[in-house]
Amino acid sequence: MGKGRIAAIVAAATLGAAAFTGAAVALAADDRPSPTASEPGAHGPGERGPGERGPGERGPGERGPGEHGPGERGPGGDMLHSEGVIEDSDGDFITVRMQQGEATAVSSTSITVASADGYTSTYALNDKTIVERDGEDAAPQVGDTVHVRGTVTGSTATADMVHAMSAERAQELEEHRAAMHDWMTQRPEGPGRA
Repeated sequence: MGKGRIAAIVAAATLGAAAFTGAAVALAADDRPSPTASEPGAHGPGERGPGERGPGERGPGERGPGEHGPGERGPGGDMLHSEGVIEDSDGDFITVRMQQGEATAVSSTSITVASADGYTSTYALNDKTIVERDGEDAAPQVGDTVHVRGTVTGSTATADMVHAMSAERAQELEEHRAAMHDWMTQRPEGPGRA
């Protein structure tokens, strides 16, 4: 099975689980009895009065658990590393690992990544590994910020994809993010906003 297909399966499973969990929480939270036609504020099927919301609906500015606005990060910031097992279409179980951190060692055959919490992992590189730096087809360098997705077999992790960002590019991105956050917090509210 191709590594691109494995990545698609992981992404679809993650999104599907998140959507299912969100829908289940929203439905479980709405345990109000339905109004009868004789009660004040009762409406026909699918109709809502002013200020009334259906299951999972939120008002302006309201956010559910784990939801963040543009430019905001969760309480723990970005995900640093994770590992999970998926089943492919052939019924085989595959362990995948994702990590964000700093490249501390780089060679033509491997890359070592250290995350901010001290977790370190070395990934083998081969001719199937997709590697890019600052959006170009270039090798990562020590000190780059990297995002790695790999497949784990036994005690060996092999990188499927390595996306590296130089310190200069990371600084540009952070400045852009800060400017976007400032714009979002200062924009006018209401129906006439741009």
